[in-house]
Amino acid sequence: MKHAEKEEKQPSFLKRHFNAIATVCIVLIPTIYTTLFLGSMWDPYGNVSDLPVAVVNQDQSVTFHDQTLSIGDDLIDNLKDNDSLDFSFVDAKTAQDGLEDGTYYMAITIPEDTSANASTVLDDTPKKVQLYYETNPGTNYIASKMSETAMQKLKTEVSSTITEAYTETLFDQIGTAGDGMQDAADGAKELDDGAQKLKDGSVTLSDNLKVLADSTLTLEEGCGTLTDGLTAYTDGVAQVDDGAKQLEDGMNQLQDGVSPLTDGASQLQSGASQLQSGVDAYTEGVASAYTGAQSLSSGSQQLSTGSQNLQDGAAQLYEGSRQLEAGLSQLSSSLSQSCNEETAAQIKTLSAGLEQLQTGIDTLKSSVSNSGTATTEAMQAVAGDLQTLGSGLASLQSAQQALMSTDAFQSLDAESQQELLGCFAEPMSSLSTAATQLQSDVTALATALEPSAQLPDAVNQLAAGADQALPAANEALASLSGGLQTVQSAVDDQLLPGASALTDGAASLSDGSATLSSGLQTAAAGASALTDGLGTLHSNSSSLQNGAIALDDGISTLVEKMPTLTVAINQLQSGSKTLSDGTGQLTAQNDTLLSGAKQLQDGAAALQDGAVQLADGSATLKDGLVTLTDGSGTLWTALQDGATEISDINSTDDTYDMFASPVDAEETYASHVENNGHAMAAYMMAVGLWVACLAYCIMFSPYEVPLTGKNAIQSWAKKLPVLLMVAWVQAIGMVLLLHLFNGFAPQDMLQTILVAGFSSMAYMAIIFCLNMYCGKIGSFILLVFMVLQLSGCAGTYPSELSAKFFRVIKPFMPFTYTVQGFRSSIATGRSNATTYVVMIALAAIFTLLMIPAYKMKWKREKTQADFTEEPETTSIVSHKQAVSQ
Repeated sequence: MKHAEKEEKQPSFLKRHFNAIATVCIVLIPTIYTTLFLGSMWDPYGNVSDLPVAVVNQDQSVTFHDQTLSIGDDLIDNLKDNDSLDFSFVDAKTAQDGLEDGTYYMAITIPEDTSANASTVLDDTPKKVQLYYETNPGTNYIASKMSETAMQKLKTEVSSTITEAYTETLFDQIGTAGDGMQDAADGAKELDDGAQKLKDGSVTLSDNLKVLADSTLTLEEGCGTLTDGLTAYTDGVAQVDDGAKQLEDGMNQLQDGVSPLTDGASQLQSGASQLQSGVDAYTEGVASAYTGAQSLSSGSQQLSTGSQNLQDGAAQLYEGSRQLEAGLSQLSSSLSQSCNEETAAQIKTLSAGLEQLQTGIDTLKSSVSNSGTATTEAMQAVAGDLQTLGSGLASLQSAQQALMSTDAFQSLDAESQQELLGCFAEPMSSLSTAATQLQSDVTALATALEPSAQLPDAVNQLAAGADQALPAANEALASLSGGLQTVQSAVDDQLLPGASALTDGAASLSDGSATLSSGLQTAAAGASALTDGLGTLHSNSSSLQNGAIALDDGISTLVEKMPTLTVAINQLQSGSKTLSDGTGQLTAQNDTLLSGAKQLQDGAAALQDGAVQLADGSATLKDGLVTLTDGSGTLWTALQDGATEISDINSTDDTYDMFASPVDAEETYASHVENNGHAMAAYMMAVGLWVACLAYCIMFSPYEVPLTGKNAIQSWAKKLPVLLMVAWVQAIGMVLLLHLFNGFAPQDMLQTILVAGFSSMAYMAIIFCLNMYCGKIGSFILLVFMVLQLSGCAGTYPSELSAKFFRVIKPFMPFTYTVQGFRSSIATGRSNATTYVVMIALAAIFTLLMIPAYKMKWKREKTQADFTEEPETTSIVSHKQAVSQ
């Protein structure tokens, strides 16, 4: 019977190369993890210009100091040229809808009162400019934070622009105040010249008023003489009246007899002589009084004219002083607005910024000093670690000697002993060579760090320069503020009170000159009336004198021609009647004449008192005008100096920019990080290597895969190169492929590969060792430990921002040293000796810890093999017995 041979089915390519394919896939895990994940956020900050932001402009332009102020339109024009964000200029509803549905990540609203509030900087209650912006963190929190950062920069830019406009306006106001002060100085100069002329006029006025006082004294004495003469005249008139009555009676009696007439004629002749003498004296007194009254009237007219001129000058002085006081008040208001609390706050803010700069330099100085100390301590720590590594090598050699002296070792044949000793020899030789190389690297690092000792001296020089420059800047700010306050103090405390006092004095002078003019006009009117009355008396004096002469001649003729008297007795009786009536009229006017003379005498006395008071007042006026001249000179000098100081202030666009942005922050980098991908690479590469090692141990679990080799040590020695190869291949592949696909470009590519290789080697040793002992439970523990490392290694945020627990565990996390090593090689290119030592130490420790696990597994598998082999032997014997039967 033909038996068809069945060809054995060959396994597929996948099954035949499953382990190799799985190993390749595992090796590529770090590359896949880093290239894909980092590629998704490789350079987000470089693409911020694509972040959509809505801008709503509701601002209404206003007029500010004859210029159109449009803050909203200007901001829109600036944003159109600004590519920091993707700005879209829409209405309020579109912006709100887009913010809610995720079209926009931020909405900026410029309210309608933006320009109006900006124009209130010089008001009593200025209002700040408000810019409203709204974000939607629920859509994307990071985008909202990036938008807020851009908004802060935009706010700073807008504030700088508005502050520059404010500064330009402020300097324009200072210039206007300077022009006003110059005008005030010119007015003060004119006032000083006018005061000097007024002073000279007051001297002339004082001299003439003294002459007036002396003249009024003479007038008063003349009036007294006139009164006495008039009294004598009235007495004579009374006597004439009596004589006329007697004459009339005598004429009546004459008709009764000639003899009594003769006697009466003789008496009449005597009385006529006396009358003629009295009339002569009277006419002479009237002539003198008339001449004095004319002089008095002429002087009164001149005095009245002078007082009118004085009144007009005083009015001009009062009006000029009022204009001066108004100008000084405007100057004080301008200075008050220039020296308000906001200007003082801005100067204080500038001074505080200079103090913060000084503090930053001091902090830099302290940090450099501390960094030198930290570097020394780190070098000492590395030296200590090298000593520890040397001690560990010595311990391993001692352990090797102890192993050779054990019974178990002696029981082995020579070939097995040499094979076992060969397993120790090569790693110990490698460790010794690595220790020697590390010692050499540490020595080279110490030599390279020697130039850094010069850094504290440079920082000290910077701090010394800042100690000189920054206080000078503070003093300059204080000088500017103090200068403005000094000018305002001078105007408020000296110029305004002086101008007010000048105005009051000018008002008093105007009132006094008006009173003087009124009194002089009254005196001139009285003098004119007196002159007219005396003129009338003087014009009648000749008639009176002629009548007296005629009367004397007639009486003489009467006496000589008494014989003919009888014939003309009737005519004489009629003439005596007429004479009696005329003297009666004169007697009736005697009281009026005496009263007028009394009034004239009293007026002359009052005129004398007024003239004396005028003379005394002119002396006081003279002294006041001397004070006025001195004060006006001081006022002119002070105003001229203040105007000169203000005109010396030269403001340019650089000045406005200095006030708007007094500080330029210049940032320097101690290290260079290309973008966000390079920043996150250290963190993600560490995670990728750990995950790859974990995946390898899960796929080829050392707890489940049977051991191969003659004994446990041989199995451990055969597995160790495989682990090292996988660890280094996946590390090198990750770095190179990340460079190829993502453009990863660290500062030191070799150190980056070394950090990746040593870290991968340490991770593989840790994970493989724990899997040997715990199997799947170990994989779970390692997964949890990875999460703990992610939290405690400060891969994303500084550890200072984390809770205290994570700061405590940080030094004990392998990720900590890997991330630090990657960051050094990526950004600074500095030595990673600490990372190398820690990773090599971890790899060595956990590699050695695998040996007990291998022995335990070897023993366990041997026991299971013996248990399985005994039943098979029994069944073979039974089968042979059955065949033999």
